[in-house]
Amino acid sequence: MSTGILCQGCGVEAPTRYAEYHQNIGALVVRFGKSYKGQLCKRCMHKYFWQTSLTTLFLGPWGMISLIVTPFFLINNVARYLAALPMPAVPPGARVPQLDEATIAALVPRVEELFGRLNAGEPLESVAANVAGSTPGVTPGQVLLFVAQVARQAAAQRQAPTGGFPVVMPAGATAPPPPLPSTPVA
Repeated sequence: MSTGILCQGCGVEAPTRYAEYHQNIGALVVRFGKSYKGQLCKRCMHKYFWQTSLTTLFLGPWGMISLIVTPFFLINNVARYLAALPMPAVPPGARVPQLDEATIAALVPRVEELFGRLNAGEPLESVAANVAGSTPGVTPGQVLLFVAQVARQAAAQRQAPTGGFPVVMPAGATAPPPPLPSTPVA
């Protein structure tokens, strides 16, 4: 069972589980499908199950292909929903985590530790939970947002134009040639 920290449906910080819910609408010779996939909290599990399953049940079998596909989608949805029933409910007061200046200030000194552990192969969720547990006032969801923000900034810096042409060193050269002396023009 794959678990996460942030719900990909609503963004709230709560226990999650991977699920896929499929919807099918049949229209004689064509069909229209939609899928919801991701780490979902229990509230979103309920929401997407009922939304996709009821639509599929009433509008799914009205086509040649859909008549065959609809039962499989319904069976998948029911199986995923039943598997999600024992998962813990969304905690009261759970909210979408925000990165504020206090959180960033608390996590900046731990950047090397965070990325060192992640580069060593530790799962992001366990690193986030561990770092949040030892950093007062910081939640695991905020650690995830912080890691994502730092990674985005690093990627943007790698792609930022330098304003010039790339320097290509000749084979065997170890250092760029010294700059030409500048002489004032009279």
